[in-house]
Amino acid sequence: ALGATKQNNRTVQFDFEAMKLQTFRAMCRGMFHFLAALKIQEVAPQPPKQSLLDMKTCFEKRFEVFQNLRQPQMLSYDGFLQACDLSKLEGRNNNERTFILLKSAAEWFDTAKKHCEKIMSSRSRLPEDIDLSEMKSVMKTIVANCVSITRISRHLESPGDKKMSKKCKVSYDYHPSWCVLSVRFV
Repeated sequence: ALGATKQNNRTVQFDFEAMKLQTFRAMCRGMFHFLAALKIQEVAPQPPKQSLLDMKTCFEKRFEVFQNLRQPQMLSYDGFLQACDLSKLEGRNNNERTFILLKSAAEWFDTAKKHCEKIMSSRSRLPEDIDLSEMKSVMKTIVANCVSITRISRHLESPGDKKMSKKCKVSYDYHPSWCVLSVRFV
């Protein structure tokens, strides 16, 4: 049997990992909606042209480790394509669709930020061996992406004489796995 202190530490560790997972889930959804908005505006980053693998093969390779799991049921490639079909998105034109997606991305990033803040505010309850530097990096990435979303939204509301560059910059300045997407205006 575990002692009370050890049991409490395990519970705190479990809660930390669960909150971290919720943060990453919200980040994934925010990034997906942000990239979808950029795709509608034709500025999303493009995969390398000389890749030897097609998208279906990449999808299957990426998720093959999950094939033997019974729950949750693995997403099929056809299901993935349906989920990525932006033609079903409400809105009369591309700018309206982009606004919907940017708003949704901002909401998901805000959710991720709240999870990060909750984790950071519980530092006193966490065991000393838990490193929060990753969460600080994630927070910086969230803020940078929210700034990009705000800039793009404002530009779409009143474009003036500047146009969006047809190239999106992808940087990993704050975190090695979570990127910051930014678009220049020329």
